[in-house]
Amino acid sequence: MSAKRLLVKVAVFSIIEKDEMILLLLRQNTGYMDDYWTLPSGHIEEGEFPSEAVKRETKEETGLTILKSREVHHMYRRKPGEHHPYEDHYFIVENFLGDPFIPEDELGKCAELKWFPKKSLPEKMIPCVKKALAHITHGLAFSEVIEPT
Repeated sequence: MSAKRLLVKVAVFSIIEKDEMILLLLRQNTGYMDDYWTLPSGHIEEGEFPSEAVKRETKEETGLTILKSREVHHMYRRKPGEHHPYEDHYFIVENFLGDPFIPEDELGKCAELKWFPKKSLPEKMIPCVKKALAHITHGLAFSEVIEPT
């Protein structure tokens, strides 16, 4: 008997910090967690490494150029009964160029970019992102999460 190979979606997340603040964006018109705050993020494209995707997605969503980053957390998440789980790669951005803005291509998907105190994140934040940030604060490099439906 042969088992079906698992198909996994892969995403990257940028943790951009400045003066004890963290940069978040407010999602809109995407069909997933609209009106919730999240980190700049996106899917890895065919042929990309996660380290390349995080640079591309950050530039696309914030206008910032990442000069140096490092992966700090890997999350495997799924919903009960879901057949295509996610593997999420979280990167701390250690050095970047520019000031954040919403690029024209993102105006329909991002309502706002805003700096929040790291110790006072918004209540209406994507739950798995909030969990990942808590794990990172506690030094955990890996987590497995079952999301509520």
